[in-house]
Amino acid sequence: MERVLKVVDQLYAAATGEGDWNDLLSRLADFCGAESAALVRADQSVGQSSVLAPRADPAVIAAYIEKWWAEDPTIAATSTAPIGRITSLASTGQEVFRKSPFHNEFWAASGLGAERLAMNLDLGKDHFASCVLHASAKRDAFDDWSRDRLAVLAPHLVRAVAIQGRLQRLALERSALTIPKDRSHRGIIVVDPWSRILFADEQGDALLAQGAGLRVCNQSLALDDLATQETLQRAVRACAGYNKDMPGPRHIPWISRNGAPALSIEVLPWSWTLTSLDVAGRRPAAILLFHDLRAKAAPEEDNKNQGPVSRPRNRTRAELFAAVTQDIENHCDDSDLSLSWLASRHGISPRRLRDLFYAENTNFTDYLLNLRLERARDMLLDAGLANINVASIAFDCGFGDISWFHHTFRRRFKMTPTEMRNRRTKPE
Repeated sequence: MERVLKVVDQLYAAATGEGDWNDLLSRLADFCGAESAALVRADQSVGQSSVLAPRADPAVIAAYIEKWWAEDPTIAATSTAPIGRITSLASTGQEVFRKSPFHNEFWAASGLGAERLAMNLDLGKDHFASCVLHASAKRDAFDDWSRDRLAVLAPHLVRAVAIQGRLQRLALERSALTIPKDRSHRGIIVVDPWSRILFADEQGDALLAQGAGLRVCNQSLALDDLATQETLQRAVRACAGYNKDMPGPRHIPWISRNGAPALSIEVLPWSWTLTSLDVAGRRPAAILLFHDLRAKAAPEEDNKNQGPVSRPRNRTRAELFAAVTQDIENHCDDSDLSLSWLASRHGISPRRLRDLFYAENTNFTDYLLNLRLERARDMLLDAGLANINVASIAFDCGFGDISWFHHTFRRRFKMTPTEMRNRRTKPE
């Protein structure tokens, strides 16, 4: 028990930045009788993988990331395993694996055994992240003792990466919001190397909501002007270490399709470094600062025009609240739905929007969470959706974190999503 507690303590220390994930993975391997332990992330939407494996040959890891991860025949089975469930080579296709080019041309020479125990820690529509224990080449097997030891640590591993993901998100937002602003400022959006939006301030949210040539497409920032978009993407990739021919900060002039606003997009490399663990795949690459080109040449007194959007007229509090809640219901499947985005759509300040919910003895966060949970419950009880897995239902209801979905669902309904699904054949 003392050894278990020491590993758990080191696990949470790593999650909160007080410890090192490399040291933790080495201790985890020893605790479970494995040759090596690794954290592996695969993002099929952009064809990218990342690996943290302190005991593995760096050349093997580099080759895996560059090419071989996409040819691993166990990927398909691994990517659909529920978070926290331990799988082995037998459960992900042992015979297919041993006959595959991945094994015979690559893994057999890695210095590690073919046998592994794996467990998903993060799972999305097009990505997953796993903790993987590898056997040694000399003793290519795992027994029940190793599996039981990993099972003891399983809930702590899942919880630890969820904690670190939230801490990373908070740190990202805090860093973005401390960026100095001038009077030409019209918004901040932080993106990853593939221009997927990680954060937007209120003005950035407003730009996205206006639909004037700037939008979100498959979680990525997109411009209607294709030439400008290509230039922007190259600049973002340069900030991430790609496209060496486009170094340094740059301003990209941009005019929306209707001729206004006339903005420039200042692309700055993200200078703040996350920890070595990137399970959630939320590593920022660039800060996009949107500037009003006219404001740069405008008189100083134009600053007074940067106040909040004028409030809509001739609507009672009840009518406004009904319109807002209907909007939430229409968009609650969007995991990025925010209070600032709603406020900009309805022409009111975020503070007034909060007050609307307070007047109803609730708040925006609780209202949205309850709506998503009720929608998830209804989908789980729908016999026509019996072939849809729980994770897909969670994402369809706007939950971006599966572990958080399970936690809040059980707290609300006093049962797990699977237990709720099993009730669908029983009378109400």
